[in-house]
Amino acid sequence: MTRVSRSLLVVSLVALAGVVGGCSTNPKPGESTASIRGNPTPEMWTVSRTHDEALNDTSITLNGYGRALNDDWKRFWMLDRPPLSAGYPTPR
Repeated sequence: MTRVSRSLLVVSLVALAGVVGGCSTNPKPGESTASIRGNPTPEMWTVSRTHDEALNDTSITLNGYGRALNDDWKRFWMLDRPPLSAGYPTPR
């Protein structure tokens, strides 16, 4: 077999494998053209965040609000510092 015919055989086998095992005509669930056109970015919940990232941001914000509320509550009842009437230094 000559080098040219061997190369031609390899190229034709690769092309045949591409034709036989190429694109599937049976789309997976959720991959039809209509579903992609209806929601091209299904994993996005906001413009720039996925559902989990948005929930993480909300959780961090609420956690900060809760800690600030605790500080405000202690400050309201004046529990955030030692009493001024103590005649000696009080450790914190």
